[in-house]
Amino acid sequence: MPYENNTYISTQGREYTRAIFHNMFKNDGVDMDLSSVASIIGYMRGNNGEQFHQTLGLIKQFISGYSQKTAATSYDTGILICPECSRRDFMPFWEFVDFGFRNNNREWTSTVEPDKREYNVGGDLQATGYHIVSRIRCNSVTTCSECHHTVTGKYSSCRDPNCGSSDVVSAGCGNEFSYHSVVDEVKRSEWISLGRQETNTTRVHKFKNGIPYDVERMGLRPFFWRIAYQGPVPQGVILNDPITAFSYIPQLEIGYQTYDGVQKPYGYKCPESGCGFERYAPPFGEPYDLPLVSPSGFDSDAIYTKTGEYGQPLSSGAQASYNRDREEQRGGLVNNMGCCPHHTDTYLVPKVSIKKMPPSTWFTTDGEPLNDDNFTSWSGGRGRGYSDPDLLEAKNQVGAFFNEQYVRYMNAKPESYPISSLRRMFVQIAKQVCTKCCGTLNLVVGVTHILKTTIIFTHLPMDTP
Repeated sequence: MPYENNTYISTQGREYTRAIFHNMFKNDGVDMDLSSVASIIGYMRGNNGEQFHQTLGLIKQFISGYSQKTAATSYDTGILICPECSRRDFMPFWEFVDFGFRNNNREWTSTVEPDKREYNVGGDLQATGYHIVSRIRCNSVTTCSECHHTVTGKYSSCRDPNCGSSDVVSAGCGNEFSYHSVVDEVKRSEWISLGRQETNTTRVHKFKNGIPYDVERMGLRPFFWRIAYQGPVPQGVILNDPITAFSYIPQLEIGYQTYDGVQKPYGYKCPESGCGFERYAPPFGEPYDLPLVSPSGFDSDAIYTKTGEYGQPLSSGAQASYNRDREEQRGGLVNNMGCCPHHTDTYLVPKVSIKKMPPSTWFTTDGEPLNDDNFTSWSGGRGRGYSDPDLLEAKNQVGAFFNEQYVRYMNAKPESYPISSLRRMFVQIAKQVCTKCCGTLNLVVGVTHILKTTIIFTHLPMDTP
């Protein structure tokens, strides 16, 4: 009776689930008995271990196979419990109030520079990372008893338009409590795509001889730390995918630099002589205002000259600008780095400055920068093509100018790591799909369960064009 035929949301599955919890936690049918650890363990085992083996038999009704996990992976669940009202919820639905690093319990000044090391997380288990203490408020939430969706805020009916049931329960007592986490350098995309297994994707990007290249973590050292937070989930919003869930929990942002001084984030500085003030993150805890796609007003000639409220040059994001002046080019700028606190009317300027004025030889007669798409047709029409070394060199210079701004874009923000893997929030179940129905592609499909929401996700084979 594997999971596919007996899910926990079926009637029989619910009966098994109730029986499992009844066998695991000593109770009188209504309340749990927490009087002593010995009595709880004795109850769970039963006479000669009979009750424990019965529980294992019930659990097996839900599985068709298993994979071994180390005990050290069990502590970081992504589930929080309020010590005052016993509300239990996944981390994105809680309100985080404040954060702090903690290295040494005896020395409060030890957190001036956070330390990555091993910490005891209970049960003789060790975890490596940065020790962060968070203060959390038990905010208001509403859970539907029919579809089991949870949203922040108090509502009289389910916010899922496919449900709308009035059978809902509200919780949230307003009490505040602390939460300790050990955060390793693993990105949210890694937690999802790699089955919550760590890999090394941390990079600082460098630029040399017109060509960008990466320096991996082994050649880096951290110099900047910040805890960023954009949660909890907005009131009434249904949470239905893992990437979004991670965006509503605190993120440990770490800046790295190479041993020859290249930094990510590259940072901003005060232009006033002798000031020396530098900033590596937007003020007031704001997220980095760095556009990904071309902003409005960015034309086909790659000219972008818009300015912000302080007269600062606005960013063209990952797109390189080719403004024909000696002002700051716009690729990779951050829009909201603010003013110098010592010179309040002076906007900070990028430490990595690109002010070269593109020569006229870099452009076609239509005013577009030379690139692989327009080079052949434009130069060929002039009867020159790739045989003209000056024209080819101009195209290469345009490419190098783009790369220089693109590297600045890639180094504009620090690396970001969620404070939890949300390990118990998602369950992936392998499914098989008929390749005839899906054409010639050999698709591997899975289902992700978040609470009770189901999402289909697809992975294409590596050799798929």
